[in-house]
Amino acid sequence: MSLHAPAVRTTQASTGWVLADGTEEWRLPRTEALGCVLHREDGPAVTRPNGTKEWWIHGKRVFIMYTTGQVHVHHQNVLLLHMLGHTVPAF
Repeated sequence: MSLHAPAVRTTQASTGWVLADGTEEWRLPRTEALGCVLHREDGPAVTRPNGTKEWWIHGKRVFIMYTTGQVHVHHQNVLLLHMLGHTVPAF
């Protein structure tokens, strides 16, 4: 993974990065148990150059919104989202 520079802002838990291909990723700090997992609570953790957006919580993908507007829901992880006290994003 080739990183250019940290994104301009950092949330309470995660830091944003812009990859060489233009993909934006938000990750938690590296830990021995989890590594450096995708995570963002206030928006998509991954935004690809083609406009596809992915919502991740603690390394678990919850939603993917494709450029066509189609949304793929990972139902088992929506429960995780609720258990952690997060709301489901409005699409």
